Amino acid sequence: MPNLSQNGYIVLENSIDTNLGNNCLDTNKIDYKCIYSAINRKYFPTIQKQIPDSDGASFRRFIFSNNSYSSMDSLYHANSYNHTDTNEIPIYCAYLFFSSAKLEIIPGSHNATNKMNYASKIQLDLQNGDVVIMNSNLHNRTINNGNSKILKIMDIFPNEEIKARYSHNFIVAQMNNSLIIKHIIFSLIFLSKSNLIMNFINYFYYFLVYYDAHNKFLLESINNKGKLVSYEANGRKYLDELNNHESWNTYIITDRNISTQYFGNNLTIILVLSLVLYGVFIYFSCKNKDVKECYKYFYETYTPKYIKDYMTNYKINPSQIL
Repeated sequence: MPNLSQNGYIVLENSIDTNLGNNCLDTNKIDYKCIYSAINRKYFPTIQKQIPDSDGASFRRFIFSNNSYSSMDSLYHANSYNHTDTNEIPIYCAYLFFSSAKLEIIPGSHNATNKMNYASKIQLDLQNGDVVIMNSNLHNRTINNGNSKILKIMDIFPNEEIKARYSHNFIVAQMNNSLIIKHIIFSLIFLSKSNLIMNFINYFYYFLVYYDAHNKFLLESINNKGKLVSYEANGRKYLDELNNHESWNTYIITDRNISTQYFGNNLTIILVLSLVLYGVFIYFSCKNKDVKECYKYFYETYTPKYIKDYMTNYKINPSQIL
């Protein structure tokens, strides 16, 4: 059985009753106060028993994800990123599966000095009632499986000592205030339907995650040195502000002391300028070529060898992509 400290995750098969009752779910809406009650009564005690030194465990956020409308779940990510000098941070999250789904993880990637590459990934086939408990820093992604439903409990502190030590250095970067990021996230909903496209995107994106380049690029206005940083790509609501049923894929914040930062304006400017420059570059490179000739020219001239090797290994013929 995988070890929570060594591998960064454990799987609890068929360990929860996923019957929430009709009062929690109403067509495409959710009564999050009802879900919160179910977490505290039914689910969190099961999770707490599997975490070391978890006397007095608590959590600060949760989200009920419907994979048909999820955003960045299909990209490799960690639920927090460790910018401290500590090698392993004992903060956890739990994925509760309310339907079958596939979860890709990179075992050991929660350890700061254990640089696990993309080839180390494994795939978990989860069923209704299964739970995956993982270190919050573990790299993972959900593979689109039609209409997967996953309840994610975030920022699990095993005890008050751990919470006091790390919570004040834990920043949540809220991405939903950036219009362009919203559009990028929305496009991932459709791109995630194609495993071929998502394999390509993840292959490149994991290099950003591996070298921590995405944090350096995105968090241009946030001093993350010595801190833990988590991203919220979806909207959010505070638990004490909830009224009736709310939409799926909304982060519910149970602790108002959570430290939140906002970003996106600089990123929007950089992306727009990059697109303009990229368009100009493509125009002058391809103005006397048709689409296939242009594609072949860019592939042969600018594609790095490791990407060509990846396409060869997966028997992807670039001439057949168009």
